[in-house]
Amino acid sequence: MRYSKKIRLVNQLGIHLKAAAAFVMTAEKFKSDIKIKYNNIVADGKSILSILGLGAPYNSKIEIIAEGVDAREAIMKLEELIKNKFGEKR
Repeated sequence: MRYSKKIRLVNQLGIHLKAAAAFVMTAEKFKSDIKIKYNNIVADGKSILSILGLGAPYNSKIEIIAEGVDAREAIMKLEELIKNKFGEKR
């Protein structure tokens, strides 16, 4: 199955090293292929360097795309992570 979800980055720093690492650690728990799309650039959701290359700032809208047996669950967990500001306080 293939699922996707557009979501706004609500943490003050957008995608940075700690946020990318938290995303990858969550994404790696799933068998599905996971991608992040921002400004027509697609990054591997299981690669910190690929995600950092997006340069997505605060309040930008990204799309998470997951394809595989647990794609729906992956999208739900990753959306939760982003809505919770990657565990950051600001």
